Amino acid sequence: MTPTLSSEDIAFYTTQTVVTDPGRHAALFEDLPNDVPSLMRTARNLIIHYRAENPLKLGVPKDRMKEIHTRHIETMLTTLVSLKEGSITSPRAPTERLVGCCRDFALMFVSMARFKGIPARTRVGFGKYFMTGLYLDHEVAEVWDADAQRWYLVDPELADNFKSPDGANISPLDVPSEQFLTAGEGWRLCQEGQLDPKTFMVGPDVDIESTKGYPQITYDLVQDFVALLKIEMLLWDEWFDLENNVELNVELINRLAEATRVPDVAKLRKLYEENTFLQVPDTVRSFDPLGGPPCKVSWKTRA
Repeated sequence: MTPTLSSEDIAFYTTQTVVTDPGRHAALFEDLPNDVPSLMRTARNLIIHYRAENPLKLGVPKDRMKEIHTRHIETMLTTLVSLKEGSITSPRAPTERLVGCCRDFALMFVSMARFKGIPARTRVGFGKYFMTGLYLDHEVAEVWDADAQRWYLVDPELADNFKSPDGANISPLDVPSEQFLTAGEGWRLCQEGQLDPKTFMVGPDVDIESTKGYPQITYDLVQDFVALLKIEMLLWDEWFDLENNVELNVELINRLAEATRVPDVAKLRKLYEENTFLQVPDTVRSFDPLGGPPCKVSWKTRA
């Protein structure tokens, strides 16, 4: 059973970070609805997925595809205001939305939830509900339900009536834990032989060996670990060496997986402080899923 969330952890997950802070656009959040379903739908209305929704076919200019590298909510809001003035709760055409990915849907929702005093965080792992038999790299949000004393998964990318390829109804407001596996849970189930690591990947169309199986699972595990500490990175950022760093062994991966299973902020911080190579430096290497060269990015600096 999930333990009662401490007052310290509640405060921790209701405050913004350098990434989620709306900054000079905070006034745009003033007229946001107060309930989670409405916040989720508002976040969904602001983003268009760079792959799943094919923005180019919907009229988005090619030079706007670079918006997928937007990492700060304040910068996202700057772009959104430039595309359409007025309330961000108003319906938007595809060309009036920010080009992003699953991370951006989740991050926008988390920023809005925190603004409303709702404990929320992002989670990195694998969705089972996109392709039959595959667990695809994905990021969602997690919200604390004080009445039920539990965390529940919210996927703002999904439509209200979303169905998986096998016909299962997936509620974006309470995604079943067996439909979205956090990276640590995916690691555990593969280690126990319950799942095949070959079914975990960014996508079957991505022909890069490191984006499949255990390399991708462990990569997402580190991403999920730092996200639980409110260090919200792009899914293609890299600051740690998974293949060559001898410190990152099975024992440590097991510890990371266990720490992210029922997260406790104090324990997460201790593990983070003990393993310096997992700590996110001010400058990271960021890859380009559009095919451009990787670059060095000072991720705390708002562009």
